[in-house]
Amino acid sequence: MTSSSLQDPQRRRRLPAVAALLALGLSGCAATPTSGPESPEERLQHLLETSPTSTQELSKAVRALSLESPDAIPVLVADAALSLETGRTERAASLVQRVLAAQPDHVDALLIATRISARTGDLAGAHRRIDAALRLRPDRPELHEAQAAVLFVEERLDEASAALDRADALRGGPSWRNEYHRGLIAEGQDDLTAAARHYSRCLDLEASFEPAMNRRRWVAAQLETRTP
Repeated sequence: MTSSSLQDPQRRRRLPAVAALLALGLSGCAATPTSGPESPEERLQHLLETSPTSTQELSKAVRALSLESPDAIPVLVADAALSLETGRTERAASLVQRVLAAQPDHVDALLIATRISARTGDLAGAHRRIDAALRLRPDRPELHEAQAAVLFVEERLDEASAALDRADALRGGPSWRNEYHRGLIAEGQDDLTAAARHYSRCLDLEASFEPAMNRRRWVAAQLETRTP
């Protein structure tokens, strides 16, 4: 799968789920074109690259594809990711269970399962799943980012920062998502100057990311009130 369809910032803003899907590394959806009917994987790739105008519409289209192709693992994983993105947590959990029943070591499914566990408050379960995934693929930066998210919820801020360090090292440099998360960690440590710096770096890399704009504005206001 290529990421050419995400080069347009407007598309990225409209469809954050697509970026999340590509970040999962759904390499399984890439298929060699054939002269016959499109495979489910090819149809999924087409949907992601020519995505509808909203995340809900994309989720509906992928959900229909997964119903037509219940054994296509990449389609099920994409459906699970989008279901989680659009608030259908129970459906996402069911889909992930099906994938893991067929492929217990499927890293992307384990990653989604980790996010589901964290979202539902099962932090122990989230740790079990992310640890299992990291044993399989310690080279996947998004797994370290997921670990950082769980540690952040537990207020283990230094450990969360170290997990982001590992993710950035694997990527070869900082990502805008991680700079945003570092800003949140700095806020948690009451280091508002560092938080503002990380939000600014995030916006240098992804100027359209509104949460970073909002938090930087709030941090700047807080810093002004602290000025003697």
